[in-house]
Amino acid sequence: MAMLRVGLIGPGRTGQALVRLLPTSKYEIGPVLSRTYTSARRAVRLMRLGSPTERFDDFRDCRVVLITVPDDAISAVATQLAEATFPFRGKVVFHTSGAFDSSLLRPVRERGAAVASLHPLQSFGRHVHSVGGVHFAVEGDERALRLAQTLVTDWHGKVLRLKPGQKVLYHVAATFASPLFTPLLQAAVTLMNYAGVGPKAAIQALKPLLLTTLENFVHSGHQSWTGPLARGDSGTIKKHLAALQATDPVLARYYRWSALSAVSILDRHPEVRRLLEETAKAARA
Repeated sequence: MAMLRVGLIGPGRTGQALVRLLPTSKYEIGPVLSRTYTSARRAVRLMRLGSPTERFDDFRDCRVVLITVPDDAISAVATQLAEATFPFRGKVVFHTSGAFDSSLLRPVRERGAAVASLHPLQSFGRHVHSVGGVHFAVEGDERALRLAQTLVTDWHGKVLRLKPGQKVLYHVAATFASPLFTPLLQAAVTLMNYAGVGPKAAIQALKPLLLTTLENFVHSGHQSWTGPLARGDSGTIKKHLAALQATDPVLARYYRWSALSAVSILDRHPEVRRLLEETAKAARA
């Protein structure tokens, strides 16, 4: 079986992790292009794969081009790539944006390439050793989607096929699950600090509760919701709000609006909703 040559544009954490985790028995990493030749050379040295370049024409022999630049740079990169002098028929170009669909790659599609968006539903730290089990959201041209399935299989991941119009809502869901979850965790640690528990001890104390909550939700969905809001315990909720308002008005506001959203989303306890709405109006007055 012939090796599949892959070129990388934008070798940040995501791009480096994805190309490093491709099996070397099936894939050859070719040109690596970054904002500067120096950063491309640094990425190649870190990955121990590929060759740095400054020229889009060096992607001539690549069957696959993976664009992993920031979202606001994808269109410009696609336009520059489309200006290369080689033919694009038979090539497949992916970008890895979570919020934007494959229409950003129109310039290379018009040159004859098949295009798709390919977004790993995972945050990438400095040391990613596997994307096994990770879901990849894909949408785009059918030929590109078939190759996306092959790539995801070789990463030991799973495919989520989306229609273009669904992409942004998928990304909002991911934002709720990770970026918006981090400040929620920090709020819990901050409140533990107010209660006299240090940050490291707070994280260790909260960890079993967080993991159990996640496990219960995986098994039971919204039926796993517990605590005073789930019970409709207005007395405890009032006590929470009074303590928060006296200690940290920002977290009081966060609690109030999060709780109001929670009872609305899960359609529980209209009397608690009225209480929270009334306290919200009083806080604005």
